Amino acid sequence: MHAWLAVFLAVLAVSRAEQATEKLQDEYMMTIDVPAGRTECFFQPLTHEKFIAMAINYQVIGGGNNDISFIVTNPRGDLIVNDERQPSGEHKILLDDKNQRGDYQFCFDNSFSYQSSKMLYFEVMLLDTNGDYMASYQRMFENEKLLGEQMETFTSITTKVKNNLNQIERDQANIRIVEARDRSVMEHNFENVNFYGMLYVFVMLTTFGVQVYMVRSLFEERSKVGKLLRGTGH
Repeated sequence: MHAWLAVFLAVLAVSRAEQATEKLQDEYMMTIDVPAGRTECFFQPLTHEKFIAMAINYQVIGGGNNDISFIVTNPRGDLIVNDERQPSGEHKILLDDKNQRGDYQFCFDNSFSYQSSKMLYFEVMLLDTNGDYMASYQRMFENEKLLGEQMETFTSITTKVKNNLNQIERDQANIRIVEARDRSVMEHNFENVNFYGMLYVFVMLTTFGVQVYMVRSLFEERSKVGKLLRGTGH
């Protein structure tokens, strides 16, 4: 009974902390379309003392050869990531003497493509010292010291559940991305098969028609082509 009461009080404490404390968003997921010949850039602040690293994952799910160039610059303008025409990528940026706190810019460059736009999925995660990205919950729990060991247990369980749910969400997103990319490849191959199939049929019919015409010309005395084939053109 006391355990259930502790859990109930913990939920109330979290609710109060959410109202009194500004929530920190530490995870972003987005699907975008980068037109041909264009570059799409985003800015991600890494300023809060809770976070010591940033992880960025991206994957092209449709368009052209399913490739994109990816660039990341730190607050001083230094280039720290430069992927050239890759289908996907995973990067973890740690704060150090070179990479300091501030606004980080990351860009998806499709300027090398003249016709094909690229659809891609990316996610950005801000990590704390434990490698977790649920800073808002952790910070709220640190401000509430009323429940002692029960609060620590509730924090541990909530953290584990949140991390598991985040992992499941990432896995499901990756499955959807792979499915969308495979569907795009299959549709592209289907279009190629139809195009070349029609081309081969046209070539075969044209060749058949030419052969029939030439054979008939051999048996027609007045045909100039027949005379040329028989060697009696003169």
